[in-house]
Amino acid sequence: MKGFEEYLKNNRHSLKVSAEPEKDLWSNIEHKLYSRKQHMYRKITAIAASLALLIALGTFFKVQMLDAKNTAAPLPLYSYSLAYGNIEMEYNQAVSYQLQLINETTLSPQNAEKLKTYVSGLHSLDQAYNEYTKIIEEEGCNDMLMELIIDNYRRKLELLEDLHHEITKINRYEDHESEKTKLEL
Repeated sequence: MKGFEEYLKNNRHSLKVSAEPEKDLWSNIEHKLYSRKQHMYRKITAIAASLALLIALGTFFKVQMLDAKNTAAPLPLYSYSLAYGNIEMEYNQAVSYQLQLINETTLSPQNAEKLKTYVSGLHSLDQAYNEYTKIIEEEGCNDMLMELIIDNYRRKLELLEDLHHEITKINRYEDHESEKTKLEL
């Protein structure tokens, strides 16, 4: 330390010493502090947004997993017949796929009203399926019940395919009409 003090004493005249601070020193310091606060605020906002997105995605995937878990539950016919169980599983997957297609398709509320008969038919088929499975649980299974369940799936799939076709047809008509209106303007 003594060597440094001696160096300062000996070379004092060559060192630039100014007692007056720079002109905008304090405003520069404030600007840097404000920039740091802004930077920190942006980081915190980005982290919060990321966490919100992660929570939303986690919730979405959890719901999807629960839906998949519910549809992947053992089907009644597997317990009684591997062949009928496989057929039922294939129909169940086809029905799920058709439902997914329908759910991805948008339809205006006034047009949804036109499709009430399809919804009513689907509801009736679901009730029949529940009755068949209830009978199987209470009385056991036989070939006739297995055939009824398979037929129920076949009808449901046909109804869903018809519904999807009808929705597509309605949407095409609406698109055509809106294009026609745009051309008239």
